[in-house]
Amino acid sequence: MSSRIVKRFDSAPALEDLSYSKSMKVLERAKKVRIDGEWRLVRLTGKDMDVLTDLGLVPKVITVKNPRGRPRKRP
Repeated sequence: MSSRIVKRFDSAPALEDLSYSKSMKVLERAKKVRIDGEWRLVRLTGKDMDVLTDLGLVPKVITVKNPRGRPRKRP
């Protein structure tokens, strides 16, 4: 099992700057909770989500960023 993990870590581009222990901590932080009968990941940062998508554990999600600040008034 650990040899499969190491091979997968070698092929992931986001893990080039992370050590093995730091990448294992990312896996430890990933927590799943059952909400409405479905398993969902909670408590993830953006970097953790990038690592999990590179490993193939989470499908790639397209996120839309909203502009910061208050919206402009319309006349």
